[in-house]
Amino acid sequence: MEYLLDKIRFEGIESGDYGQKPIICTRQFSSFNSMDSIRGIKNKLLGARHTPDKTSRAHEIKITKGPENIFYSKQILERKSKPIDIERLEEVLSSSYNVNVAIASVNDIPITRKEVKEVYFIRDDDPEKLYKVWVFKADPVATLKELTVYHIIYEQGIPTGKPVGYKPSKSDTTYPYDIAILGGIVENAGDPYSGVIKNMRMLPDKIFQTAKDIAQIIADYHIKLTHAKDEFERYGIDLHEADIGREIRERLIAGLGIEARLGDRLIDACTGLQSIQSRLNVVSHEDINEKNIVSVKSGDAILYRKFGVIDWESIAINNPFSDLCDFWIHHKRQALNICGEYDFSFEEFVESYAERFQKKTNRQWTDFDKDRLRTDSLVQSVIWNIYEMYDPVRDDPEDIKDKAITHCQALWDDLRQIENLGNKAHAGRIKKGLKILLKDKAYLHPVLNL
Repeated sequence: MEYLLDKIRFEGIESGDYGQKPIICTRQFSSFNSMDSIRGIKNKLLGARHTPDKTSRAHEIKITKGPENIFYSKQILERKSKPIDIERLEEVLSSSYNVNVAIASVNDIPITRKEVKEVYFIRDDDPEKLYKVWVFKADPVATLKELTVYHIIYEQGIPTGKPVGYKPSKSDTTYPYDIAILGGIVENAGDPYSGVIKNMRMLPDKIFQTAKDIAQIIADYHIKLTHAKDEFERYGIDLHEADIGREIRERLIAGLGIEARLGDRLIDACTGLQSIQSRLNVVSHEDINEKNIVSVKSGDAILYRKFGVIDWESIAINNPFSDLCDFWIHHKRQALNICGEYDFSFEEFVESYAERFQKKTNRQWTDFDKDRLRTDSLVQSVIWNIYEMYDPVRDDPEDIKDKAITHCQALWDDLRQIENLGNKAHAGRIKKGLKILLKDKAYLHPVLNL
């Protein structure tokens, strides 16, 4: 298998449909006098012979029946002959799954940070089901870390991706191939979480149930991965503490399009605020938004209460409220956008996490000091509202404005509560740092009291 992987080039995994026969997609037709006439026309069309071509072609066929002209539009999606790299990939998958595999199609996935292909295939032992894996362009250092992290997390029983065709070794220093393959939760993945709750917009109570389910998934991986910290170290994975400065520079400062040094005062203020939270730390995802949570499919149905977690690139050590606030801020914003009203609270969401935490550790969440937990929650909410205020990849002016106002209002409310807990100095320094950065944003002046 390693020999075949070494010969596959990412550029050779061409997008397209693969197989022996063309796919025929009927588009539209006029009304008919009887079902028999429809069957006759379909039979005539489906029996037509066409010269294979490597590109999709649309044909319009005109059939005359009595005085009436009937137009039946048909599109023939010609399947490509399989490039050598597709055939090699089939062999790798067949070897990995220990069963003959036939690749059916390859699609591009619009992911900004890397080039990714979605590869659909059929297994001989389950021919009624369509499986998939993700294939991405590899980097010798970054991919080794990514696949090693996925391997460790998958082995801990967390629903996530699993490296296919490659098992990390503690002695590896670089990843040796041009492509990497990810299976596991990917094989049966449905829509990302954002798509699932968009399709549930008339059922806000069910949407909140999905949030509670994800709170329990977060509790599971916090507990299991924190217990497995030594395993990460044995594989050479440095689980450093989350870096507030880097996140603010890569998110807020980049989103504002200003010099990195201008964020130093705010970064110092946020670091100071972080010092008042407890030392309750876990292995944290640090990017647990709606795009990095995928639903699971069973046949054509989406199991809306079963999810997997992907993209562990930002994994770090942090307070558990970091992931809880990260998810909730994204979730609440989208839920309000699609439902109009969404009255469920962060505290109710955290209760679901606490129940799972208690079940898995036999420790009551209330064993921890309640005031300290409240402080931790507010500190992380402040930090995540700052992270999310501006996004460097957004380009729609109204979207940018609405998002900034939403998070600035939530941030100012958090800071008022921080002040009420007796931390006026920390809150004041953050306000001052933000006012300097945001002074030219007139639409934020009412919130900032400028």
